[in-house]
Amino acid sequence: MNRTQFFYEFKLHLGCSPIAYQLQNRLKQAANLLKKGQQVTQTCFALGFTNSSHFSRCFKNFMASALVNTKNVI
Repeated sequence: MNRTQFFYEFKLHLGCSPIAYQLQNRLKQAANLLKKGQQVTQTCFALGFTNSSHFSRCFKNFMASALVNTKNVI
């Protein structure tokens, strides 16, 4: 299987690219760590982000989209 086929199959089965999937998983972990009381900066660097501003933007967008999806289900 070549790279293009892999990306196609991945998106077909999971609904997003491998990079987006990895980012979503990292942000879910971040949400759990923050709920447990870990500081934002520690969470940011623990999950491999090198820029806290980028982490904050990604996390904010992720939480907003998760909230919208939750409201649509209810």
